[in-house]
Amino acid sequence: AGSENRHNEGLRKSTCALVMSEPAPQQTQNESRQGPVRRNRPGTKEANLNAWPVMALDESPGAFAVQEYIQQLIREDPKNVAKICDPHPSFDNRDIVAWQYEHLRQIILDLNFIVIKFENVCTPRTCPMMKATDAYKFLCAAHPTARSCTAIDYMLHTLDNAAATVNSNKPFPSRAKIVPKSKELLSQIVRRLYRIFAHAYFHHREVFEEFENEYHLCERFTYFASKFQLMAPKDLIVPKDAIQ
Repeated sequence: AGSENRHNEGLRKSTCALVMSEPAPQQTQNESRQGPVRRNRPGTKEANLNAWPVMALDESPGAFAVQEYIQQLIREDPKNVAKICDPHPSFDNRDIVAWQYEHLRQIILDLNFIVIKFENVCTPRTCPMMKATDAYKFLCAAHPTARSCTAIDYMLHTLDNAAATVNSNKPFPSRAKIVPKSKELLSQIVRRLYRIFAHAYFHHREVFEEFENEYHLCERFTYFASKFQLMAPKDLIVPKDAIQ
């Protein structure tokens, strides 16, 4: 029981840290003059959250324009994964990998919400090893030498590492232009994150289905990974009829 309590406390701290690691855009006087403030103010009622007008990407100012645009599409209709993931026309002459990078940042944030739901169902006792089926058992790469972890530790370590990587200025000095040597990191992160969905589907089906019915995150992730060839089709093992 003591071990599980420590893991649960680590889960709460880690997922909170991941969400808080996303920098919050700052409002300026110029923004306030351009129209409605696109921020949730303290004390905003739940029914009024994110209730600002839809803005086209090419009309959105600031360094966080692509992130905010993607979030806007998700709020508008999380089921329309093609509209969410297909590159905006303005990326025709820009680095398409930057579009993938912004999506991956958002996926990392969104995955926190399903991991939180594992707090009382995925414990060191119920899931002492990270696996999908018996044919898919995963070692945790967060250690100096890859080794076996409990499933919940594996997920937390993977999310922590993914967040640290995409937020690092060393491999990703710019959000607008991804350096060639860092492109392969995206595929590596995608493969490891997908294992969270696979474990959820094969071992915590009720949690998976409840979450997927509301957020369509695995469906979006699968479409994203397939469209940009970030994973081999054979490794996408969650059945299509489970996410459509």
